Amino acid sequence: MKIGYLFHKIAMFVFSQLYNTIYWFFNSGNWDLTVVNVKKTGENLKTVDDVRIFISLFRWRSDGLLDWQPWVKTAFARNFIDDCDGAAVLGKWALNCAGINSKIIRLWKTGQRLGHTVCISNDHKILISNNDMTEILPEDYPDSIYAYFNNDFNIM
Repeated sequence: MKIGYLFHKIAMFVFSQLYNTIYWFFNSGNWDLTVVNVKKTGENLKTVDDVRIFISLFRWRSDGLLDWQPWVKTAFARNFIDDCDGAAVLGKWALNCAGINSKIIRLWKTGQRLGHTVCISNDHKILISNNDMTEILPEDYPDSIYAYFNNDFNIM
């Protein structure tokens, strides 16, 4: 699993850089407005409830053939439509704006090729998955995350 995870991590980074760069090459006219929108939105994210409302705007859509992770500005420009990677990126950014440190983690199931990406606060109290934000019990971490997903995953 470690080799597969490492390969996925490297491929994800390469495809993400490439896809975001190509996206902005063809949509450069939207850059300035997107920068302003990101800044204004970030200034309004002050509480956990603000983050919950913001993340509820996210809409899931499959990446298709290649898995990639949008930059925050790309996610904004695409109207918050992406797969779980985009939601995790937006969740991490939004929590950071509200003064809550967080990280992006990938969940896997032993023997499976498909995974899921989420954002979790560093204190293990907040979980963001797609357009849902929930509080979890930090003392039960990581089991509380596995339980949230009906134990469909068992590797972080």
